[in-house]
Amino acid sequence: MELDDLDVRILRILSEDARLSLREVARRLGSTAPTVSARLARLEESGIVSGHSVVIAPDRLPGRTRVVVGRVDPDRRPDFKAAVATTEGVLEGVVHPDGTFRLTLQVRDLDQEERCLAALTGAGARELGIHPAERLLGPGHASLFSDVAVVPEPCAICGRAVGEDPVEGRIDGRRVPFCCTSCRGLYLERYTRLKEKA
Repeated sequence: MELDDLDVRILRILSEDARLSLREVARRLGSTAPTVSARLARLEESGIVSGHSVVIAPDRLPGRTRVVVGRVDPDRRPDFKAAVATTEGVLEGVVHPDGTFRLTLQVRDLDQEERCLAALTGAGARELGIHPAERLLGPGHASLFSDVAVVPEPCAICGRAVGEDPVEGRIDGRRVPFCCTSCRGLYLERYTRLKEKA
């Protein structure tokens, strides 16, 4: 899909605040809401825009927010996934193909935090690091997924699970996962075009 100046400007505005109404985006662009709506639909259909996210302020939630990082052996992943899905206090989690993981916990007190950690270690988690969320995620920010589960890393283009043998790319020093070389090529092509127009 070829991006024009209006597409790039829409992406720039929405990357700053994805909650803006179409009317407000149109106002900022000097365009109309139907035009912005049609362009956004086209960007979504092409896969350039693939979702919306919510950012929460963990310091405003009751209790304490912790980020737990560690490793789980491949043969213990089913047990670990079950523990994550059933342990009260786990907000979200990601297990990478190499077995490393990151979980965000929202716990009432130290006792609940210890119960969470015991459930995770009992399910095969090891080499744990526990940190206040603000230290790893930045002040006032944590990610909150709508469904609590340990998920494989998604491909940056198609969203399919990357699996055990990811095709990786480095974009401006940042690691980006892909499920295949075709998706990596498409991503690099789109990224290059967007960067040239920015």
